[in-house]
Amino acid sequence: VKKETGISSQQELKEWATEQMKLGIVCLSSFMEGYREGRDEEVDRMLNEYFQESDEEDSDSSEIIENKTPISQQQKRQKSHRVIH
Repeated sequence: VKKETGISSQQELKEWATEQMKLGIVCLSSFMEGYREGRDEEVDRMLNEYFQESDEEDSDSSEIIENKTPISQQQKRQKSHRVIH
């Protein structure tokens, strides 16, 4: 058995298994660290995009109020001026 596996006793098997478990833990920890960083970056990006769109909508709403044009008429004008690419 030692020729095939390099393990000749139960103690060597336990030591080998312990090392494999440590390696697995290190690999999983590294993966989770990278996953969390990527997740946090993606959430930040999505929130920034959401709030930019929200700010743009708020500025559009304030322009409509300043123009004293009903929202439905303003939206119709915007749709009619859109260019299809």
